[in-house]
Amino acid sequence: MSKALQPKRLLEVEALQPISLTRTLSSRAGRTRWALVLMWFCRLCATVWLFAGLLHWAFILGVIVIPGSSFETSAPPENAAPVPVT
Repeated sequence: MSKALQPKRLLEVEALQPISLTRTLSSRAGRTRWALVLMWFCRLCATVWLFAGLLHWAFILGVIVIPGSSFETSAPPENAAPVPVT
């Protein structure tokens, strides 16, 4: 009987370790904890995008008034942007 053929792997790669905020890194003492930097960067980006979205909807609803500009008089692509397409 012949052995079942095993598929050839072109490249053997070791799996990357997941980012962990609780893992102790005694050998890397003094280095930047990139997981912590990534977490704060993501939080900062989320806050900026949330604030930008709220400003956009405040403009649409007329809470923020820009002299010489309103949602009704803006260009059609700007009016269509907040409408979700299903």
